[in-house]
Amino acid sequence: MKPITVFSLFFFLPFFLSSSLALSQNPKTSPITSSNASPRKEPALSSRSLSKENLSKLLINRSKHLIEEKNYKEVFPLLRKAQSLDPKNGQIYRLLGECYTLQRNRRKALLAYKKAVAVDPTDPDNWMALGLEEEHLAKHKEALEAFKEALLLKPTPQGWLHLGVAYMNLGRFNEALYPLQKAAFLDHGLIEAWHNLGLCYEKLGKKEAAHLAFSKAYLLNPTNTILQQNLSRVTAKASVSQKKP
Repeated sequence: MKPITVFSLFFFLPFFLSSSLALSQNPKTSPITSSNASPRKEPALSSRSLSKENLSKLLINRSKHLIEEKNYKEVFPLLRKAQSLDPKNGQIYRLLGECYTLQRNRRKALLAYKKAVAVDPTDPDNWMALGLEEEHLAKHKEALEAFKEALLLKPTPQGWLHLGVAYMNLGRFNEALYPLQKAAFLDHGLIEAWHNLGLCYEKLGKKEAAHLAFSKAYLLNPTNTILQQNLSRVTAKASVSQKKP
């Protein structure tokens, strides 16, 4: 399952101009009365640090557009430059991971997402990206923990959905019910939540609940073949059960 998925092509680099305000030299009007008084000085590196941060943001935004265009050849140099300017920005590593994922280099993608989490563990998007990659690589226990961290920082329907799927992949269907129910409650139109709820209920032998969940998923997308098959299957099972003496 894919998460329901992160301008102009030209950006102007910011620059900073320093200016000084001329003070009157007339002793009657000047607020400076002593020749020993010294003007207040700002930290020397403040503007330089801000300049690096802004430049890094511009490079990140430019990289996002290039990723959308699948122009990876130009993306990597921009992200490496942004990384040198702002090495503690987890978004940079997450974008690197996204590039590697799209290029099907799963090993490098996983390393990049892990780096994003290490650099900035307070960003829920970093944890979600890591969890999705681990889910794809069948690292279900690791994915489960990553989704838990993401939900602690920012509860979302997608986060609950993937937590439920992680439990399902581990065969823990009872534990999968709550996060899937939570996802469906927060987003009634989330087909994957209803569909996976149906699968869970079916595994647990709860045929009526499975039929209801599959029915809701089917109503949201009646042309989907898989949903049609699942609904038909549980309907047939329910009919057989009713015919038994």
